[in-house]
Amino acid sequence: MRKSEVLTPSGPNSRDIMTTYVHALNYDSLRFIGADRRAYMWVTSSRVSSIDGARYDTLRHALFVAAGYNPNPLYGHIVADHCFWDGGVDNTAENLPDEAIYIRSPEVDKALVVATLQVLKDWEKHTLRDEKKKKPEAFAAAEEEARKHTLGAASHWKA
Repeated sequence: MRKSEVLTPSGPNSRDIMTTYVHALNYDSLRFIGADRRAYMWVTSSRVSSIDGARYDTLRHALFVAAGYNPNPLYGHIVADHCFWDGGVDNTAENLPDEAIYIRSPEVDKALVVATLQVLKDWEKHTLRDEKKKKPEAFAAAEEEARKHTLGAASHWKA
């Protein structure tokens, strides 16, 4: 599955940024060319799914940028990473786990990192909703199993 969306940044010298989301067999990704004209790609640690033992709330995301003469961002550098859970535990279970984003490169546009991560997460939710429509019993069983555990009870939203 491939979907596209355009980001329109503000500013006098800004230009639209076309993002392309791909839901693939082994990982999901969001590709785009930044305002600096470099190729970027957010990549998930595994395929986005919430069935067959998969848990979307344990996914990690890494933002790669192309470097040198290789135009493929996956062969470049990691400039940011994200996870849904920062590892902190709230024993009262009243608060949701904190998401964590680490921007590793001082040269990367922080607003672009956050905006494109939000686009990626939005497409992931669409993917999960499609999965729920296609396999409602498996999705419900996985959701019920996830909610039996501390992290799942606090973080597993309903699609």
